[in-house]
Amino acid sequence: MRELRSAKQWITDIKFTEKTFVVMSRDGCAYIHDAERFNLIKRIDTPCKAYSGICCGDFSIDGGYLRFGSTNKELYHFKIDGELITSPITIRNVQWRTQTCIFNWMTKGCWKPL
Repeated sequence: MRELRSAKQWITDIKFTEKTFVVMSRDGCAYIHDAERFNLIKRIDTPCKAYSGICCGDFSIDGGYLRFGSTNKELYHFKIDGELITSPITIRNVQWRTQTCIFNWMTKGCWKPL
């Protein structure tokens, strides 16, 4: 058992792969940890973290990509190394381990325009 206090606000989601797990928080950050040693590998900040937190997220099947839904109803895609993907068309056909992120290609058209 181990207690971690990386997040500054409450935890909204936790996702696992074979090698890593990510803890998503209302502080607008995602914390990627090593699944064996539980040490922090990388902290990913969403572009507008001052204005919104992360409400949900998913790993790709290969564990190479992350996607986050923000409380501002925005969708962000990142490589596992923390690089922001600015062109979502490049990962449109990526298969995801789970579908818990409510803002994605599968739910396109069910939300009111902003």
